[in-house]
This record gives sequence, C-alpha cells and structure tokens, in this order.
Amino acid sequence: MKVEAVRAADGQVYAVRDKGEYDLWSTAFIGTAQAAELRVFNYSIGQIPSGGAAAADRLDTNLNVANNLVDEEMTIYGIAIQVERFAMARQIAGANQNTLTLADMIEIEAGTLFQFFSGGEKPFAEGMITWFPEGGGIYGTSVVANAEVVDNGVPTPASARAWRHEIQVRRLEKMWGSFTFPHGALALAVGLGAHVLPMKARLLGIRARGIQ
Repeated sequence: MKVEAVRAADGQVYAVRDKGEYDLWSTAFIGTAQAAELRVFNYSIGQIPSGGAAAADRLDTNLNVANNLVDEEMTIYGIAIQVERFAMARQIAGANQNTLTLADMIEIEAGTLFQFFSGGEKPFAEGMITWFPEGGGIYGTSVVANAEVVDNGVPTPASARAWRHEIQVRRLEKMWGSFTFPHGALALAVGLGAHVLPMKARLLGIRARGIQ
C-alpha cells in the first residue's frame, strides 16, 4: 500500500514524502565510430538503453518510468558522468572486453557534448563531459604491461561538481540527458568492433519520494 497523504487532527491534509540523497543514474552505450545522438533517462529498467542491445537492469539505470519521476520530486545539485573503463560483453552477445585507453578518453572528451533537459527543449546544463567529473572511480596500479586506469576527474566524491543554482525536477516533468558529437563520428583507438562502451550519467541531489 502506498501512503500519499495523512489528515491531521485539525483537518489539514499533508503529503507524505521520504526525503534523502538518492542518486538517479542512466547509461548510454557508445559504439564504433559513434555519431548518432545517445540519450539517458529516456528509458526505465527492463527497456533497451540508448545504443545498447540488452534490456536494462538496475546497474544500467534505477529509473522506474522513462523520462520522469511519477511519484517523486528531485532537487539536483550536480551531475556526474562516468565513462566505463571496459566495454561490456553483456550488451553485445559474445563480445570480449576491451580496455579504454587514455587516447580514447581524450577523443571522447574532445568530441562529446552533454546536455540535460527538464520540462522542455531548453538545456539546464550543458558542456564537455570533463565539466561533469564522475566523483569516484578506480585508483591503483597494475603489473600488466601497458595497463592504464582512466577516470573522468579525480576519483573521489569531493571532485564532483556542486552547483550554486540547483535544478528542480517536479513530479511528471519530462527530463532527459543527451550525448551528441558535433565534430562527427568518434575515432576510438581501442577499436571497439562489435563492442560497446558504457557512459553513465548520475544525477546528484535530494529526492522526495512517496512512502510505500
């Protein structure tokens, strides 16, 4: 049973909300020579992600309804973009994993524009992906020859960008994120072939959720 409101002794009705820092995330998948737009937050669990081939699970997104918060509101104070360091075999049957190189990260950073839309066709946040550091990641060394670990920004939560002016996403207000490639198709040194490279966008903020 979902409790949406309670009536106080004075007759006033108050909406019941569970508030907390509950991030929202969504993943798009970059293919070889990617040139077409990829979108995030435009699909829900069980649907096919932008650029993907398999139904999304909770690691791909935790959005229950495509493009909006049905029984929630969110105050977004930052966006973090994570470029995965490995191509995911789960999205393309039989694919092998490929390591993302520094050259690939430079190509993605130089050629990718990210925009976030809420409530209409005007972006409320936009820029290169390095303007939205992931605020986490993998840090360490390896004994494997020529191994590289690449993160979008310093791999610590403190590196995530926090805005002074927050974005408000209201209940049932349409939202989505967009990755476009204004300079043309990406040329990744890793040579993805049939593989895909996950790029995850994470909304940082306060969510007010209806109590179940």
